[in-house]
Amino acid sequence: MLQIQEDDNTLVRARKRASTRIDFRPKPDQKKLFERAAALEGQTLTEFLIRSAEERAHRVLQEHEVLELRGEASALFVDLLMNPPPPNDRLRAAFKRYETDVESR
Repeated sequence: MLQIQEDDNTLVRARKRASTRIDFRPKPDQKKLFERAAALEGQTLTEFLIRSAEERAHRVLQEHEVLELRGEASALFVDLLMNPPPPNDRLRAAFKRYETDVESR
């Protein structure tokens, strides 16, 4: 975001903000909890909350974007990658649609 300050319709200074603001209102007991945890980590409340939210966001994204396969499922997946089955009728039809719709452009 570009922040512009004006003085009597004259441009005084323009600079980019390095961060943005998010406001929220925790309950008093939540704020005390956050403050205690931040103090134990040797961080300000803001640093603690930002770091905690960022770590949680990374975990959530990984849970939704990373596929973990174990045991038989893992072996089957690798086998299908290494030895794919021959194309069936639906796949051949999709190839034809691709050739006519996309490659003809």
